Amino acid sequence: MSGSSSTTSTRRTAPRFRCLGESPPIAPIRCPVLNDCAPSRREPRRKYTSSTTRRWLVDVRRVHSSPQPVDRILDDSAVRFLSLASHELRGPLATVRTYAALLASPRFALEERVRAAVEVMLRNVDRALGSWELLVEAWRLDVEGLQLDLRDENLLPALRGSVESALTAARAQSVRLEVSLPEILPSVRVDPDRIHLALSGAWSHVLARSHPGAAAGLTARALPDGCELTFWDSGPPLTPDVEAHVFDRRWQALRGHELGSAFRMAMAGALVQAHGGRARVGSNNGRTLFQLILPAAS
Repeated sequence: MSGSSSTTSTRRTAPRFRCLGESPPIAPIRCPVLNDCAPSRREPRRKYTSSTTRRWLVDVRRVHSSPQPVDRILDDSAVRFLSLASHELRGPLATVRTYAALLASPRFALEERVRAAVEVMLRNVDRALGSWELLVEAWRLDVEGLQLDLRDENLLPALRGSVESALTAARAQSVRLEVSLPEILPSVRVDPDRIHLALSGAWSHVLARSHPGAAAGLTARALPDGCELTFWDSGPPLTPDVEAHVFDRRWQALRGHELGSAFRMAMAGALVQAHGGRARVGSNNGRTLFQLILPAAS
């Protein structure tokens, strides 16, 4: 990690940014398999148009007999369902990871091939746990069930922690990190767990776009109304179509046929926006810039 760094250019151009709000509206997801299992009684169109969500959320008898508004029932059901699904899926994966980490520890003298297999297992379990966590967050955003545990936080410790994690991945890819963090940043009102997800998602994308020997980095600075975090890489320029959909999580997942780094960057933008912040993408002097702006604590 290095301090604020970079060669001064004789000619500086103003960065160009596209805001999150400029992305086209996201179309509802449709799932033929689940649609076939939908209740026979046709329900009027609700606020939540995702068929995969409505299929299990709409219990006709409970909706019509409850004094609560329909949207409130759907919200509560969504949160309970996601909590149950998260527990059922994360539990077995976490158990597998615990035993794999135990086998990989120095107390076991494993053969080289066996140790390599255990390390592959650990990487894939970590990837599955991370993807599931982001998928749950995306679902909560879709049904407007994301509940933030907001606190007034100093962002610098979280930023430094994310840099340390990124350094490990950067060394493995032979990518050089250039990080500039000020001594002081204004406090921001955030959910620490969600901001951790946003930071790790942003780092994963700029590192994934960087080839060996290239540089990627982060610059943070204070704004009158919050904090500006600019993640950047020296990878290939974004096409206009990709730039327009940088923060469209469904478009990115379907385009890549996976919940990869582009999906994680899109989720980073969505989580920042859920905090009342902004997400922008731009370019300057051959670098692609991904900017996350968090509002200051009141």
